[in-house]
Amino acid sequence: MKWRKMKRIVLIFSWSIAVVAVAAGTIIAQTPTPPPSKYQPTEVQNLRLKVKQQDLIIASKNAQELQKALQDAQKDAQTKYADLMKEADTVKTEQKWPANLIFNPDQLSFTEPPPAPAAPPKKEEPAKKP
Repeated sequence: MKWRKMKRIVLIFSWSIAVVAVAAGTIIAQTPTPPPSKYQPTEVQNLRLKVKQQDLIIASKNAQELQKALQDAQKDAQTKYADLMKEADTVKTEQKWPANLIFNPDQLSFTEPPPAPAAPPKKEEPAKKP
């Protein structure tokens, strides 16, 4: 899997987890204890609601833990990428290759940079008539 594609997938996954965690936290935080009402669920219904509420709390905590694990994995991947690029620089130095070579981390190959584009020819301005 190419580095950029993997990075994009990780980013999308982390945002998804963050949205779920924030939504669950917001729902829980915005649910104040209502005053006694004439609309009271039965004891069994209340227990079913409490079970679902606990499921939501557990899912929210799991999402937060997964987000932390994902952040740690992203940091580790960035460190490994930096290590790979540093090793590529070491190889260039050991081989006495030009420092401006481009390293492709997906294919572990070195190539010369593309030539600089030639400057376009200057257009001469027509002479102004007095």
